[in-house]
Amino acid sequence: MSFLASEEKTGYSIRAEPSADRIIAKFQDLKVGDIMLDGPPGTAFFTVAVLEKNWVLALYSNSHVRYIVPDALRDNPSVNIQGEFSWVFILDEMDANATRLILRTRVNYGPRVFRVLTRPFFWPVDFMLARKMLWGIKWRVEQRKEQQAERGSGVVRKYYGYEEPIVQGVEGE
Repeated sequence: MSFLASEEKTGYSIRAEPSADRIIAKFQDLKVGDIMLDGPPGTAFFTVAVLEKNWVLALYSNSHVRYIVPDALRDNPSVNIQGEFSWVFILDEMDANATRLILRTRVNYGPRVFRVLTRPFFWPVDFMLARKMLWGIKWRVEQRKEQQAERGSGVVRKYYGYEEPIVQGVEGE
């Protein structure tokens, strides 16, 4: 089944836009052992392996590798498609105004013939997806910094189109 057919069936897709444009309070209570879905329920997911506030987040998965192959291979015990995948995000504070985000990816999967056949495709695809994710994070951080700068500079946003302008923000807020 192609990805597009899968998307039509499940309604899940890789979107062109970021998944959120702000910090959502109800998702800020992450703990070691929590499950983070990375697809429709019943497919790929991560487990939070390490979490140290403002420093490191390590996500581990033994489900991702199985979902890159067709159902017939995935569910066939004689083929034994299996693997482990991890992402580690590290915040490295450079100085008071700059922090570097470091991403480390590790994957180990088998059987050997499956690994040999898929490795030439895995690294470029993983690179593109990770790069897109990092650009999304960068975009969110820059948007947040711009919003904070606007509030600090006394900028007031006015929206017209009604009888009276709609004002958002207060000078000196």
